[in-house]
Amino acid sequence: MRTLGLFAVLLSLGFLPLLADSTVVFNELQYHPGGAEEGEWIEVYNQMGIRMDLSNWRIEGGIGFTFPVGTRMEPGGYLVVAKDPSNPALDAAGSVIGPYEGFLSNGGDRIDLLSSSGRLMDRLDYGDNGKWPVAPDGSGVTLAKWAPGLTSRRSDHWFSSAQVNGTPGKPNFPGPLALRPFPLVLNEVAGSLDDPFFVEVTNLSTDPVDTSGYVLAIDGAVPADFPLPAGILQSGGYLVLTEAQMGRRAADGDKLFLRTPGGMGVADAQEVTKRLRGRSPEFPGEWLFPGQPTSGSANSFNFETGIVINEICYKPPLLRSNPVRALPRRKSEEEWIELYNRGGMAVDLSGW
Repeated sequence: MRTLGLFAVLLSLGFLPLLADSTVVFNELQYHPGGAEEGEWIEVYNQMGIRMDLSNWRIEGGIGFTFPVGTRMEPGGYLVVAKDPSNPALDAAGSVIGPYEGFLSNGGDRIDLLSSSGRLMDRLDYGDNGKWPVAPDGSGVTLAKWAPGLTSRRSDHWFSSAQVNGTPGKPNFPGPLALRPFPLVLNEVAGSLDDPFFVEVTNLSTDPVDTSGYVLAIDGAVPADFPLPAGILQSGGYLVLTEAQMGRRAADGDKLFLRTPGGMGVADAQEVTKRLRGRSPEFPGEWLFPGQPTSGSANSFNFETGIVINEICYKPPLLRSNPVRALPRRKSEEEWIELYNRGGMAVDLSGW
């Protein structure tokens, strides 16, 4: 029992990330193909070493689908459930079934995979903001799990596919190195109301990169494409597209897609907000808030790391309005949040 308890704690803390969470799991989603909604599809993967019978299994939540009687998956096999099984983008996918009822939400949705007895086998509660990849929301690439044996509920287990239309019926990535296949990324984006508006691109690789063919696409109420100026961007260098060059600015909520030459991939994607945002080498992969705009040079941050959230009582016991009589319970007012100053000096929290 002690071993099992430690095992459960390690799993909950994410120290055992390669453990599978079920027999058959969600592996890839095309939830916003960028064209007709009929291009949506969901891929499941059999991580067992035996054939699985999915007869009368169901997908519920954002969409509804019941697997036909006789549906079977080979060990390590893939199966695509499509809104439109005749979708030409799925011609090479192998096993494709459908259609399903409803549509996946472009802004995020929950889907559950249930066995024929109603047991929850897997759950995916995806989004298009926070730590979820932005690119699958309309660029044509998919939301892809970087290894099929990972749990589906953690956003850091999901990435943008390396190519438009993803890899239905096939492994998503040949290995961890394929997760960052493109050297150019968005590095700093002005707030939608900032003057001037700009978008900055940087080269994260150790080699020079030819920017010819890369396109910055604004996906919003007024979509537009802007080719990056042709040239060689050195390692660690910056390329800035100004509002004057583009002839317009992006609006709050618009998506920025940095499309690769030929348009078959998306090097990076971010959502435009009302605040200046950018990358910091201290927090790889995070988008944070620079202290001031620095287009064409390294981002500048004023981090305050001394004050941290230390303890939360977010769900105290519910109180019964009358402890004697069986009356409905009311929410407790005993919630609280504790802050801790881990620095060596006093900090004035006025205005925080």
